[in-house]
Amino acid sequence: MINTQKILGNTTPQQQPYSYGRRSDGRWSKVIYASLSEAQINNIAAQADLLGINYEYQNNFGSRSEITLDYNWNFINTAFNAAATEAEETWEIVPSKVMKPLLESNNQLVLQAIADAYGQVEDLRFRVSEATLGNYIKDPSSGLIAIQTWGTAANLYSASGMQLYQILLTDPQAAVELPAPVMTHTKIVTAQYINPATFTNIGNVISTPTLITSEGIPGGLLFDIASLPSTNPPPQPIGITGYNQVFNYGWLKNAPSVRQVAKRKWSITQTWDYGLWNTSIYGNAL
Repeated sequence: MINTQKILGNTTPQQQPYSYGRRSDGRWSKVIYASLSEAQINNIAAQADLLGINYEYQNNFGSRSEITLDYNWNFINTAFNAAATEAEETWEIVPSKVMKPLLESNNQLVLQAIADAYGQVEDLRFRVSEATLGNYIKDPSSGLIAIQTWGTAANLYSASGMQLYQILLTDPQAAVELPAPVMTHTKIVTAQYINPATFTNIGNVISTPTLITSEGIPGGLLFDIASLPSTNPPPQPIGITGYNQVFNYGWLKNAPSVRQVAKRKWSITQTWDYGLWNTSIYGNAL
């Protein structure tokens, strides 16, 4: 903080009427000092320059010098938050979508086919990769196609499996569009802010309930992330290995972005990507 008690003459610089408030870019205060000693005002200017505080010097008639200090926080009234604790915060949800191959998605038809008959989705995946969708054995009594790859001709596709088969016969590269919103939290702060960006849980998937409590998401936002799907789908069998693949809904936490902005302030931005994540790669959602 600037020390106005550094006396270079017989009188310290005198504080003039001040002002403070809050604008869209944060809190501010304007403090004016005047002195008949130009050297005293120059001394304050040198301190302001060193501390990175904006200022304006003015030399008036009668050897009176004046300096206006523009603090980018509320220096006058600490009840409105001082330099160390101020943060102007912005929350937003940015809509985003991803395309995923139909058979690799958790589309309801795919999940139903997995539940109906073991092996039919794996059979379809193999047929798509080998371009053999047109080679099939049909059961004459039911009209259903036999699962060839993972069983015998006695194992038939279910109704849901037949729907998938028909879709893939038309378009072997069929894909589904999935919502993948990105949540962004931006804080505009001063260099004295006591909560700098951290890298806790970077790269981890966080469930929606945990995110709300651990990341300090306020309750008054005009979007409700709790309404997004959070019930994890059933484990999916991996071929004939006997193992299952598990997926969790959650938010992948990215590294923060920190940069200097106007008026010698800093912008701290944190983002989270919502999606359905493979636990073998990302681990279980926190």
